[in-house]
Amino acid sequence: MKKTISINISGVIFNIEEDAYEKLKKYLDTISGYFTDSDGKDEIMADIEARIAELFQARLHEGKNVIGMQDVDEVMDVMGRPEEYLDEESASVNAGRDRSRQGKRRIYRDVDKNVFGGVCAGISHYFGWDPIWMRLIWALSVILFGFGFILYIILWIIIPAARTTAEKLEMMGEPITVENIKKKVTETFEGLKTKADGQGLDTDFQVGYAKEQVGRGGDFLVDILKRFFNFIGRVLGFIFLLAGLAIILFLSYAYLDGSLLQVDGQQWEWGLKELQTGLFTSNLHSYMFITGLILFVMVPLIALVLLGIRLLFRVQFSGKGVVPVMFTLWLIGLVTLAISGIGLGKEFANDEGVSEYHRVQLTGDTLYLDVNDDIVFSNAVRWRHGRFPNELMELRDDSVFCGFPELEIKQQLGKTYVELEVEKESHGYTSEAAFDRADRVHYGFVQRGDTLYFDPYFSFALEDKLRSQTCDMTLRIPEGQVIYIGSRLPRILEYARNKHDVDIEDMTDKSWIMTDEGLRSGTDTEEDDPDAEDEAESYTAQLPAQLKFVPSTPLFALDVKHGDTESRK
Repeated sequence: MKKTISINISGVIFNIEEDAYEKLKKYLDTISGYFTDSDGKDEIMADIEARIAELFQARLHEGKNVIGMQDVDEVMDVMGRPEEYLDEESASVNAGRDRSRQGKRRIYRDVDKNVFGGVCAGISHYFGWDPIWMRLIWALSVILFGFGFILYIILWIIIPAARTTAEKLEMMGEPITVENIKKKVTETFEGLKTKADGQGLDTDFQVGYAKEQVGRGGDFLVDILKRFFNFIGRVLGFIFLLAGLAIILFLSYAYLDGSLLQVDGQQWEWGLKELQTGLFTSNLHSYMFITGLILFVMVPLIALVLLGIRLLFRVQFSGKGVVPVMFTLWLIGLVTLAISGIGLGKEFANDEGVSEYHRVQLTGDTLYLDVNDDIVFSNAVRWRHGRFPNELMELRDDSVFCGFPELEIKQQLGKTYVELEVEKESHGYTSEAAFDRADRVHYGFVQRGDTLYFDPYFSFALEDKLRSQTCDMTLRIPEGQVIYIGSRLPRILEYARNKHDVDIEDMTDKSWIMTDEGLRSGTDTEEDDPDAEDEAESYTAQLPAQLKFVPSTPLFALDVKHGDTESRK
């Protein structure tokens, strides 16, 4: 157990162990005594204390908030120990060592050697160039390209000025040690003495006065721009903060309740929980997907919120590792999401279908077509009317119901009876898996007398997962057969060619006769319009050759048998 005390170094409060404090105090007293007769002693000591405070702050982090003896020793090694420069010989050796040890360079504006803000001089120091070449390049960019002035003002705003001795040493790339601080301050005071003695006062004063006035004008302009950008920054901060929090809140609720999501005005009925259950075959892939998704989406949103707080309230967040940690988490989320996504994509690699053929027996002359009551969704639904398939998907009792089967009515070729083909398709990791899933898709229809009733949905077990299952039906009607389209059939009716180009919705509650040109209204006969065929032939003859219609007849049919089930492609 060690006793600690609180001290103030350059305006910063530190908790320090008592023995470490005694050593630090002795160190500073020794340095202060060394500079007793030096010009600018107070400025030298202020710069040294500011540098020590900066080094101490760099050593504090979460879990460590007390300065110890080791920290003091490390800071003394960086700053230089008094015994290394107490005499001229030691100082010479120390200076040689400092020259061999390069300091960390940072870009500052050199306000001591400025012409207009010190931007060119500061950048030149960073790259080790003569400032005159940088100024020449900048002047040419203004004359030849015109963008140099705006860029100069922007750099003036964002590049800080080198005000303190430590900042000036960093600008020159020199290590920030006690000896270098003393040397820099001494040079500054020697320059002031030279001017005070009247050497070159006429020219230097006039040039200095002109530079000062230009600098003041530039500083005034920069101050106006800083205020403007400060206002813009606060507005952006408010927007970022509000948007980030709103999106985080929205996505959190959407995870629990998918109905909150809307796409093009249509609600997404499945939440992420349902999608997890319906998509992934293993819990591992499911957890990987949701973890990767949370990291990939939430980390940028949290960063957006933190940026908004920083811009709006001018809060500086401590901890240099925050950005690398957040970026690492985002990369982990991206990689995890990619791995789970690739695994899920492989589950859709193969597509297979199963076709079932049913002969419809009639006792009368007319076949009536209609749709059963929709006990899952609604009788008023027709999914193609601006709806997404996911809106007509519902999970009930470990079964998934899909309200988007499709029916086509076509002419029967080569046969004299009515035939219904039910084609079910699915995807899978292998062809066998896809075939088995397709075979397990259930679609119901029933014939009562001469009426054929279709279910408005198909279903499959949840354990088969969502693999883009579909159910398409084709009702083939022989020529001359009369059919009656009920009012609910448009719910599933996708295509029915007719001679009158009538929309599907307008074909209901009417009788239709199958012809070689498609369905014809049962109220029309060839005798009712004897010139219809001649007019059609005349119209066709007037069309360019490339636009003439050719009856579509199948060129070939391929039957694939898998066990006892037949699949037609």
